[in-house]
Amino acid sequence: MRKWIAILLTLFLCALPVSAKQVDYVITGDGIKLPITVSYRFQDILSYVDSSENPFFKNPNGLYVDGQDNVYVSDTGNNRVVKFNKALEFVREYTLADTDTPLKEPQGLYVDDRNSLYIADTGNNRVVHIAEDGHWIENFTAPDSSLFDYESYGFSPTKVTIDNFGYLCILNGNDYHGIIKLDAHNRFVGYYGTNKVTPTLGDYIIRYFGSEEQKEQYMKKQPPYITGMYVDDSGYTYTTNALVENQEIKKLDQSGSNTYASTDSFVEEDKLGKGRLEDIHVSDDGIVTVVDSAKRKIYQYDSMGNMLCAFGEEGDVEGTFGYPVAVSADSHGNLYVLDRDLGNVQIFQKTEFMQNVHDYLFLYKEGRYDECAEKIQAVLQTDSTYLPAYHVRGKLLYKDGQYQESMEAYAAIHDMKGYSDAFDKQRQIYYRQYFVPILIGIVLLAVGIVMLVSRTRRWARRKILDGMVNRDA
Repeated sequence: MRKWIAILLTLFLCALPVSAKQVDYVITGDGIKLPITVSYRFQDILSYVDSSENPFFKNPNGLYVDGQDNVYVSDTGNNRVVKFNKALEFVREYTLADTDTPLKEPQGLYVDDRNSLYIADTGNNRVVHIAEDGHWIENFTAPDSSLFDYESYGFSPTKVTIDNFGYLCILNGNDYHGIIKLDAHNRFVGYYGTNKVTPTLGDYIIRYFGSEEQKEQYMKKQPPYITGMYVDDSGYTYTTNALVENQEIKKLDQSGSNTYASTDSFVEEDKLGKGRLEDIHVSDDGIVTVVDSAKRKIYQYDSMGNMLCAFGEEGDVEGTFGYPVAVSADSHGNLYVLDRDLGNVQIFQKTEFMQNVHDYLFLYKEGRYDECAEKIQAVLQTDSTYLPAYHVRGKLLYKDGQYQESMEAYAAIHDMKGYSDAFDKQRQIYYRQYFVPILIGIVLLAVGIVMLVSRTRRWARRKILDGMVNRDA
């Protein structure tokens, strides 16, 4: 009997959920995963709605945290948007049930400074504008323009935001044309951020030597599509992109040009394939956070695209993900990650280590270099192998004229460009310091050689003359 009790107890304990051990890391330029000190810790979870007929989320697909740290979730399967306050207490739900067209399968959403909502109401083929109190304001539907390609993709908005010019920016499913921009009167402004087709070697062969049928198929090849977008206060538009070789994250200026390096890659690739970046958030100080649905990861980068941390894994316990689809952040820098499969929002709090990382990046951007150096030292005291800190330390030492030390910092992270720049400066210093002594040394050496040669010739001539005299005698 005791044996069976023990077996049942063991099975019960094994069935209980356990917290996963979090292993954070950065990826070096060589593609190596380097473990780092924990950057974010699981803090809380939001998985149900109080005082509701449907208390649990069903296939949620949209997330937004506003300036007051209110949390909005597009509960797609329940045809609603739910609002919570910063304490994660239920505030209200938006359904438009009292109108002729209630919400149907809403996905992406955006909240403006007046706390009104713009919702990608996918099932109704519109973007709907709703006041804070839940009253309908207006609809944005497929624009009536010959320049808008309605025939190919229709109009089924999945994500929405507003840019610095007040234009409504919309992602339309897997539409390769890019971001759709509409003005306040639902007029089509144009497409923005369109990706380009990157021809492969096989494409070039087909282009010049393929059959007419193969060439026709090649001409139908479509560019990769945008999966997520975010507009920062400076007017830059950040996008995540699927099915690309690199440039999975782009930072677009007003003209639509990518300001990141064309060779940058932002996803992991292993024997199971590449990741898929699904959504993006950018903080006020330029910290970029993206969610990788395929790899169940959260990646974070500085404003120049250098990785700061990565964490996450597949699972159904706290701190793990089923299929994360959206990411946002509150005023304290805590990350909110929406999981479609698990039907929850997980909140992750910055550790002191990552707070120091963010601090030194901010201080460097502000030109407060002494304070920046102190924060870098604090980071390296916690984790002496944290490579991103050496990158900024190298720049600080370079600015301070400590080129030898800068070379050492860049060498630690195999930054050949930074190392080369510092080396050139150090070489110039050597030239300035030792040019005159070296020149004098060269002159003296030359004079010495001339005198030695001259003396040797005189000696040789004397020897020859002495030999001739002795012979005659």
